[in-house]
Amino acid sequence: MSREHPPQGLHRTMCPLPTILRLTPTQEDAEQTKMFR
Repeated sequence: MSREHPPQGLHRTMCPLPTILRLTPTQEDAEQTKMFR
């Protein structure tokens, strides 16, 4: 539980975001998914 692994927590929060965007095949969502990657 060191502070040298903060990206892991962010990754877990960002994981569900792209998944929801993938469910909605919209131009705006597609652009956001590209930014997340």
